[in-house]
Amino acid sequence: MSNNLEETDLFSLKKYATPTKSVGFELFNTKEGEIFHSSYGHYNQLFFLLSGSVVANSSEALDKLIQEGELFFMPASAEMLCKTLKNSSFLIFYFDQFYNICDRVYFRDLWNICSTKEHLHQSFPMRQPLRDFSHELSANIRTKIDTPEYRFLKYEEYLYLFRLLYSKEEMAAIFYPIVGKSLEFRRFIMEQYLSVKNIDELVKLSGLKRKTFDRQFNDEFGMPPYQWILKQKAKHIYYALSETNEQMQEIMKRYGFTIAPHFTRFCKDYFNATPLELRKRFRITKMNSSY
Repeated sequence: MSNNLEETDLFSLKKYATPTKSVGFELFNTKEGEIFHSSYGHYNQLFFLLSGSVVANSSEALDKLIQEGELFFMPASAEMLCKTLKNSSFLIFYFDQFYNICDRVYFRDLWNICSTKEHLHQSFPMRQPLRDFSHELSANIRTKIDTPEYRFLKYEEYLYLFRLLYSKEEMAAIFYPIVGKSLEFRRFIMEQYLSVKNIDELVKLSGLKRKTFDRQFNDEFGMPPYQWILKQKAKHIYYALSETNEQMQEIMKRYGFTIAPHFTRFCKDYFNATPLELRKRFRITKMNSSY
């Protein structure tokens, strides 16, 4: 066994084990013109659009049209809102990690596919019998059939159906943000990177030595921690400037910028525009949007 694998196992057992199963389902109905914000952003979420159509805007992608019978995935820490184009019903399946050993092995194996392709956030068709299964579960939710045991059984059924109905390439494209060589380490990073002020805090939370942390991070994400976190923050800043009315000072503070020139330089480097230019551009785009 390699040292890296030993360190991964040690990290999983001693630093980030979860004693309870955090999985569940919620059914939502929205009317035309309504804006929907999910309250499960600290979980991984699968959205199943059972009827209607929405435009999803998130820190993963903006202006994604989702039609009836489609699904899409949002990783933990992603920000999102949906604008309902016509009366819609959708089921949210949320979970924090993979519990079944077969699932864990399966999603680790997908890393070989994810590491060789650049994936973009997109929606996918709900194949049968997954679509019928989602409608049946929604009916049960309406009749208040809901216990921890029931939720976990349905969680296992959902993942089993996904593995049966979608190819490995499709599964990698759907779940790519949480697929990794070390699912535990990746989950830790995805859940914590926005809550820390700097890399040192993240290293301390992990319980790993700095050299070990840097080596495992590079192995998992393909770049140094500082570079990766800046790229993730750029996605959130882009979303905040586009989809929120937050003041610039609030956005700066939330993402660790203490003075305006640094924030302006960051936006110019990543978006080739100042924050004010970006916000103005987004407002003009929305005014001219057909949605």
